[in-house]
Amino acid sequence: MQRNSLILPMMSHKLDIFEFFALITILLLDTGLENQTEECEKTGEQVKEQVMTELVHYMKHYKRIEEPGIRIASIVNLLPAAERCVRKIQDDMEMTQMRNVLKVSKEFYDLVNGIFC
Repeated sequence: MQRNSLILPMMSHKLDIFEFFALITILLLDTGLENQTEECEKTGEQVKEQVMTELVHYMKHYKRIEEPGIRIASIVNLLPAAERCVRKIQDDMEMTQMRNVLKVSKEFYDLVNGIFC
């Protein structure tokens, strides 16, 4: 699933490491989470804006792309595929835990499910 829905599109877009990290930053800085403070939400929005500004600059001056907005839109379209892949991995982990198919440590299980405390 990940190969067809995420890896191949990323390869066809010829995503470089800078664009990949920008995509991951945009994905991970979710500002609509439950119980998130206003300060955290504001900081997340500021970071996302800064990343987008730097991405536009990078595309214009280093990759020599005249219309970076089109390139950014195609990269941002990869976000739902990335989220689906993460959800699939989490669901698979949940099923293996429930059915005792694969024994993993609690720390690994928590990491996959975003529990860091």
